[in-house]
Amino acid sequence: MRFVLAFCSVVFGIFLMPSTGFACYSQCAAQCGGTSDTGCIPMCMSSCSSTSDGAAQQGGSAAKQYGSIAFSKSTMSYGLSHNHASRQTAEAVAMDYCAKAPDKPKDCKVAVWFYNRCAALAIKSSSPGKADGAWAAEHAASRRSSEKKAMASCRKYAGQAAKECKIAESFCSR
Repeated sequence: MRFVLAFCSVVFGIFLMPSTGFACYSQCAAQCGGTSDTGCIPMCMSSCSSTSDGAAQQGGSAAKQYGSIAFSKSTMSYGLSHNHASRQTAEAVAMDYCAKAPDKPKDCKVAVWFYNRCAALAIKSSSPGKADGAWAAEHAASRRSSEKKAMASCRKYAGQAAKECKIAESFCSR
């Protein structure tokens, strides 16, 4: 198998990978949007498969991987799920995690669901555990894009306190 040398950011250093792996790495690096999260690219690469013509394919004909975020407006608690085979399972798992938060919220609702994408939850940081905070859950093709969308939505709803919005969680389901 032909190998190529790939420079893979400060996090990964320099290593050898098959040429199809390099194509996959390139796709994943673009999808992870230059994030400093060391888990994004390896998680993305684990979902790559080689096609019959030797080209790397991210996701491709692989099964859909669903994820979800559930949120409680009364307590600002949330639950996350990713890499599930169905939307229903992803939503149920996120709802279960939300309902089992320490403050035991009774009003958890699915805020967003997605498949083979990334999602982010932004919360106004000055109000964790209080019902007065702005928040937003969004999904996009990359982690960075989902974070940008969630922050923009949170800031829109936070009004004067827009600068207090922070990303609480971001993750991908691939």
